[in-house]
Amino acid sequence: MGEGVKNPADVGDIEVALDFLVAYAIFIYGEVAGLDGDAMRGTDDAALASVWTAALATALANYTAVRAGYLDELDFDLQAALGVIAAYVDELETRLTAVRAGYLDQLDFNLQEAIAAVLAAERGTDNATLRATWTDAMAVALANYTAVRADYLDELAAANLPADITNVKAVVDANALLVDTRVMGRAQIAVHNDDLDSIAAGTYSLVTAVDQDVIIESLVAYCKRDLSGDAGFTGLSVQTDDTTNQVFISQADGVKANLTAESQLAWTGAILLKVGSYIDLSIYGGAVANAESLWDLVITYRAVVSGGYIA
Repeated sequence: MGEGVKNPADVGDIEVALDFLVAYAIFIYGEVAGLDGDAMRGTDDAALASVWTAALATALANYTAVRAGYLDELDFDLQAALGVIAAYVDELETRLTAVRAGYLDQLDFNLQEAIAAVLAAERGTDNATLRATWTDAMAVALANYTAVRADYLDELAAANLPADITNVKAVVDANALLVDTRVMGRAQIAVHNDDLDSIAAGTYSLVTAVDQDVIIESLVAYCKRDLSGDAGFTGLSVQTDDTTNQVFISQADGVKANLTAESQLAWTGAILLKVGSYIDLSIYGGAVANAESLWDLVITYRAVVSGGYIA
């Protein structure tokens, strides 16, 4: 209550009560002074009618409880949400390449017309065509067409074939180098077998370099039978047929006294044997005796250029 106003219950007589009522009326008047009664009374909707429009009526009608719920959904961090959306857009731009866009372009056709164009016999409404052509082999083929094997087919794509072929060729070439002994610089061995039975004194060509020059690194002569007692025969030598020949086994080393049973004469070093040049065997004194006289010549060498060998 206003200051100075007393509770009627505490007033003892009528005069005091009237003083209380007058004071309270003055207080109320002071509180409502200045209010526009015509504009605020609203008993005849005058103020409301002056501003009401059809658009307001439509807006209020459209503001349903469901739509009010939509507004409640906006109670979130808009900036964070926009950031997430931007990330999705960036990812979409990365994934939607020109190639994939081309795939989507392939869908530019009338699906209903395409289906309608299928022959009635192939629609399979009664599976007649399918039953007529289905075989056990087809069933096995479909069962074997697994996802893993489908991936194998993907590897045959045109983009992969050149690289795959290049890789296979590299492996084949590498294996060829491992198998081919005639590669430049790779050690090779040539074996020449003879039977010196009754061979007369003279010089005989044994082996030659073929296709490319070779470097001779060692030569071993193995004598099976004891030739030291053969009458007339005095010994042998092994050398190239060059004008200035290169000697592997000299006449002095090949004297028959050194050619006992299962004896060996050996040479190591480096001698170039040109294409067309031969390694010769020379027999001295007279013929070897009329008896089996097996004699092996083992040569190690390397081709100067790939493809060279001894034969």
